[in-house]
Amino acid sequence: MKLQEVMPRIEQKLAQGESVQLSPMGNSMLPLLRGGRDTILLSPLPPTLRKYDVVFYRRDSGVYVMHRIVRVRQDRYACCGDNQWRPEGGLRHDQMLAVMTAFIRDGKFHTTDEWGYRLYSRWIHDVRRVQRFLRRLLRQIRHFMTILTLF
Repeated sequence: MKLQEVMPRIEQKLAQGESVQLSPMGNSMLPLLRGGRDTILLSPLPPTLRKYDVVFYRRDSGVYVMHRIVRVRQDRYACCGDNQWRPEGGLRHDQMLAVMTAFIRDGKFHTTDEWGYRLYSRWIHDVRRVQRFLRRLLRQIRHFMTILTLF
């Protein structure tokens, strides 16, 4: 069954304060969540969302996405998948539908309150920042080497 078909029921359950289990699709949240294999527990939004929360939201185009919040500025959020480089910014609170509070991976139940998960959430974000810096540095070195070969 397609997500678009079940979303009215999911949104209704979340609005009633109930949690919903889903199987994520795609690979944007690798290595943590594997599409079609793992299960996530989505819960109604808390009063405030924080950096590193994994949120389920609807883009203005109507596409549903689940990514990690990487930046909070006033009433706007920037989110990015753990397996992606570029954050999607300018997301509004009214686009947010739910927050991930637990997941099942390899048959084991984990909550987002566990110290290992909290450590991973910060680590994956920091690793991405270092990787981005190194990619830029490598690009500059290649550019410099290209210029040197011209002489």
